[in-house]
Amino acid sequence: MDTRWLIPVPEDVETERLQAEQEGRDLSTLAPEFDRLQQRETVPPAEFFRLLDRVQTLPSVTENLEPNDFERIAEQSDFPEPLPFQREELEDRIRGAWRGRVAGCLLGKPVETWPRSQIETMLRETGQGPPLRDFLRPWHPLNRYGPIAPGNEHAFLDGATEVPEDDDLNYTVLALLLLGRCGREFTTDDVASEWVARLDPLKTCTAERVAMRNLLAGIRPPKTAIFRNPYREWIGAQIRVDAYGYVSPGDPATAARMAWTDARLSHVRNALYASQFVAAMIASAFAVDTIQTVVECGVRCVPTGSRLRRSLEKVQEEAKNLNATAALDAIHSRWDETRQHDWCHSISNAEVVTWALLQGDGDFDRSVCMAVEAGFDTDCNAATVGSILGALHGATALEGTLAGRVTRLPVRTGVRQAERIGEEEFVERALSVIARLLSS
Repeated sequence: MDTRWLIPVPEDVETERLQAEQEGRDLSTLAPEFDRLQQRETVPPAEFFRLLDRVQTLPSVTENLEPNDFERIAEQSDFPEPLPFQREELEDRIRGAWRGRVAGCLLGKPVETWPRSQIETMLRETGQGPPLRDFLRPWHPLNRYGPIAPGNEHAFLDGATEVPEDDDLNYTVLALLLLGRCGREFTTDDVASEWVARLDPLKTCTAERVAMRNLLAGIRPPKTAIFRNPYREWIGAQIRVDAYGYVSPGDPATAARMAWTDARLSHVRNALYASQFVAAMIASAFAVDTIQTVVECGVRCVPTGSRLRRSLEKVQEEAKNLNATAALDAIHSRWDETRQHDWCHSISNAEVVTWALLQGDGDFDRSVCMAVEAGFDTDCNAATVGSILGALHGATALEGTLAGRVTRLPVRTGVRQAERIGEEEFVERALSVIARLLSS
């Protein structure tokens, strides 16, 4: 059994310490306990969980700047008004968005978890870049340049008859099924029910697995996101929300609200805002002309005093004043060279997505490849970038790009009763949901 994110390790102690510090909690009284657990080879779960419980009793001085409830989030943001979109283009745009997400996920999946330097070495020594321009070809042995994550051994386009299962695609399908069942007024309890009914707990990771564990223990949302969850601001929420953008064309505020409703099952604070940011960008991509406007619509759905808002505005400014390499160096200097979080934190990856979109200037292939070369959570970021640009350009405009090469490949999922889904079925389901939502 895969016990990761169930049995704590010393790295989890550091993750919680960083998380609590960035929430503005004074850990001085708990520092000896953090130090003691971090120095152990194995971390007794009961001791770690007691420490997590004690952290939650400490006040957070940043709570007012980074609220969790949607009413206060909306008050501290500047949600855009609905924008007109071309209904006759809707099918092509949704097809492009799904196709772009699938292509981006497959592109980044082989090097998931790899740092930027390892990716650059592999590309150079295998003659595939840099810069990366195409789907990765297998190299031998596969673990020569870095660890291949379990399940990624076959994540290559060469000879593929289907796209292998990935959580980035599982949750998109799951959200679409949820919308088909409940409409846009679904609750976080509805999301929880969908997870329990359709997901194997061991198909989940980090905060999602903790939330699932909490659900199965009888804990209800939103406490599922907080109770003994050191990953509560990691990337998981922002990879789950694309479908909310798909079914809210031109309406970033509605997409952001649905994203928040989903995300609060497992995440808090900046991870909530990152999910809103992504969903809002996708929704706006159906109605605006430039990637710069898409990003701006997303940023407006993030509270002004939050760490994420400050980070995104910094990346926007760097895109105006620095070339792509220098701007990426700046992101890595903030995260690699300081005492920061893991490679799959919500803020660092939202920065990479923003960088790839702005520095790629709307070019699909260039942008998704940049999202992979940047490191951090490669398949998640490339999938998000691909989804946004697919919605912006539409499938017809993406013929001849990397997105056009996954058209005929069905996607294998870990979602019960939707274990294999083709592009046509996905698009038909999405259009059916939109038709009902727009007529209601």
